[in-house]
Amino acid sequence: TCAIPITWFSCTRELFHAAMGVLVGHYNGYKRREILHSNLSDSNIWMRIEAANSACTVPEWQEMEDLSWYPWRSGILGDWGLRQDVSSTSKTRSNDDGFITGTFPFQAAELIQPPVQVPHRLNHDLEAFFWVIWIICVNVNGPFNHHRQW
Repeated sequence: TCAIPITWFSCTRELFHAAMGVLVGHYNGYKRREILHSNLSDSNIWMRIEAANSACTVPEWQEMEDLSWYPWRSGILGDWGLRQDVSSTSKTRSNDDGFITGTFPFQAAELIQPPVQVPHRLNHDLEAFFWVIWIICVNVNGPFNHHRQW
């Protein structure tokens, strides 16, 4: 599967379509496989592309006459290396012993506030997802990873 980072969206509609795909994938992992990703970050959320060629990844919008066409790229949640088994028979490590999963800017506030040590739960992954989308919306000025100059 070929994919590009979610910050390389071509329009707002594509960004949020990919984000919804990631949420569906996360939900399926939680409900069907009983696992939590536990490390949502901007580098772990991608958009699937049909082929790895320049015509597919970066369309030339100036040459297009019909701008009502929008690409629909599926969102992919990658790097499940820090996943946590949340099944009833799970004996995997929780952060009760001080081990916290996630990428710092996107971690849930409840997980990083001392001295409370709570197990990683679904709401923590959803909070991390919120922070990813928020940081993208604040820092990316337009399509194709055009960052704001602060």
